[in-house]
Amino acid sequence: MQLKQNCGNFCQTGILSLKGAVILATLLICGIVCGEEPTTFFVVRHADRVENQDDLTEAGVARAQQLKSILVPLRIKAIYSTDFVRTKSTARPLAETLSLSPVLYDKVSDDFLAQLKAAHPGQAVLIIGHSNTVGKIVKGLGAELEPTIGEREFDRLFVVSIQDGKASVIALRFGE
Repeated sequence: MQLKQNCGNFCQTGILSLKGAVILATLLICGIVCGEEPTTFFVVRHADRVENQDDLTEAGVARAQQLKSILVPLRIKAIYSTDFVRTKSTARPLAETLSLSPVLYDKVSDDFLAQLKAAHPGQAVLIIGHSNTVGKIVKGLGAELEPTIGEREFDRLFVVSIQDGKASVIALRFGE
């Protein structure tokens, strides 16, 4: 696993193995890095979609399963998704495994982000968005920079860890 520091609290990696992502996220959740349990948000774009449609491709279905494998051990307490087939399909494997009902959100706003932080202190939460909202969510949760996601990028996983009002962000890639 290779990390390099980029612009303050924004770490970037190359493609990280599933095992590496689990280890890194577990360290953050367990507080080994920070000393106590932070509030941790896992922010992803929906998995691979059929071009110009709202359904996942076969690769997207596989990526949603990989996301589940990464996050199951991390004690996710809530899942947020927009009301699109592609985002709900990305959430489904994890939600079913953890017996959680995804909370649907409509738009990213300061109020929505403040409610997220207030509702989940010390918890781990998955937020599934879109190429044009994931960066806003990551920045709104406390990142110094707003990451951009390309139209064909479905493998980004941002881990936003908040402790004592300060956010640290790790940007990962997962899946095939």
